[in-house]
Amino acid sequence: MVVRIDELWADFGAPLRRFIARRVGNEQDAEDLVQEVFLSAHAAVHHLRDPDQVRPWLYRVAANAVADHHRQKRAATRPVLPHDALAEDDTHPENLNGEVAACLGPVIEELPDGYRRALVLTDLEGRPQKEVAEELGLSLSGAKSRVQRARKKLKAALLSCCRFEVDRLGNVLAWQPKGKTCRHCSC
Repeated sequence: MVVRIDELWADFGAPLRRFIARRVGNEQDAEDLVQEVFLSAHAAVHHLRDPDQVRPWLYRVAANAVADHHRQKRAATRPVLPHDALAEDDTHPENLNGEVAACLGPVIEELPDGYRRALVLTDLEGRPQKEVAEELGLSLSGAKSRVQRARKKLKAALLSCCRFEVDRLGNVLAWQPKGKTCRHCSC
């Protein structure tokens, strides 16, 4: 039995659109992703060994497309700010990431020098970790470890003074100091 793309489209186009739309929350993105799913299916359908498994295979392709979409969206919204621009308001109506970013400057300044420099070079200046490794006189794996430890220390410092409510993508939806005041923010 040969699987035809036009038949797949007729049988699964609308259900896949609904499946994807529920996961991305945007009809235009869902439509684009459905197109991508069927392009991928068209390119790979000849590899399908069991035509009876076309439905789960197609939904797996769709789930992977949704995951890729969220990864790309998250990467696109992750701010790469110059060190002196941390206090700028980058608040989006749907999250409070900009408000929290405004508090990062003093927290980053409290990190030990090696961690602070690695974090600033990679996450704020957007420099490749290979370049950071060379500048800091570390191996590439050493630089990666340093950046990861710096991120953990930054997270621990933030969580030591504030409570955060985040969505599944890590966007800050609400936050408040654990005590009467937060030593890093003016709240």
